[in-house]
Parts: sequence; structure tokens; C-alpha cells
Amino acid sequence: MEFCRLWVWLLHRNLDAQSTSFWKPIRDPVWLLIAFYIAGKGMLKDSSTGSMIIHFLGGIHEIYFPYVLAHPIMILAMIAGGFSADLLFVITGAGLVATPAPGSIFAYLAVIPKGQHFAVLTGVLLGAVVSAIVGTLILRVRPVAEEKAEE
Repeated sequence: MEFCRLWVWLLHRNLDAQSTSFWKPIRDPVWLLIAFYIAGKGMLKDSSTGSMIIHFLGGIHEIYFPYVLAHPIMILAMIAGGFSADLLFVITGAGLVATPAPGSIFAYLAVIPKGQHFAVLTGVLLGAVVSAIVGTLILRVRPVAEEKAEE
């Protein structure tokens, strides 16, 4: 319970100190896809590289939904990455001046305020790495069951 109070206090402190908005989760899906590329099997592994490019450069977030739906426990990797990045953003007071639409890395770079590039990009990288590590561990312990092709 104390942790929840601390989290709410940090969140309010950040919102009061900054006139910034929260951002879309660009960091987690890309590294979730990297986890599938590293430890996945079959079609999910084969299609993950194209999905990474579409998501990271194009900002199309819906591209990673089938990967999470194929193995629902992977939502834990998304939560872990998002939590770690958001915690860093709150602690450092980093933020954006507007919503990065459509959510590509180029949109992020366009709405980072002066002097916060390092903090925001470090948070993006931290969330991505945590998401990839947790996702890879999950896929190693509980691999996605491959379906047999019908002939």
C-alpha cells in the first residue's frame, strides 16, 4: 500500500512541476517484438522484424497486438517495460510538450522539449530493454505452442 502512495505522490509531483503530457508506449512493443525475434518460434519469429520496422518508424501500434494475443502472458513484459520507463520519467521530471502522434520515434523527437532529450530517450531505451528482457525470459520459460499445419 505504501508503494502505491509513493507512486501517486511521484506522479502528482511530476504533473505539478511540468506542463507536459504523458506519451504513447513506443518503447515496449518494439522490444516485445525483439523478444519474439530472439526467443520466439515459427511465424511469430519470422514476421517480427517487419513488424518492428512498421511500429518503430511508422508508429502503428496495432501491429504488435497479435503477438500479445498469441501469448497473453507477454502482457507482463509490456507492464514491466512501461512501469520502469514511467518511473524514470517521473523521477527525472521528463516529459513531452504534446502527444506524439502517430507515435513513431520521429514524432517523439519532434515533441521533446529543449534540454530533455537525454532523459526522454533514456526512458524510452530503459523501458524497451526491460520489456525485452522480461519478454525473452517468459518466452524461454513458457514458449508459444506452435500449431501444426494442416495438409
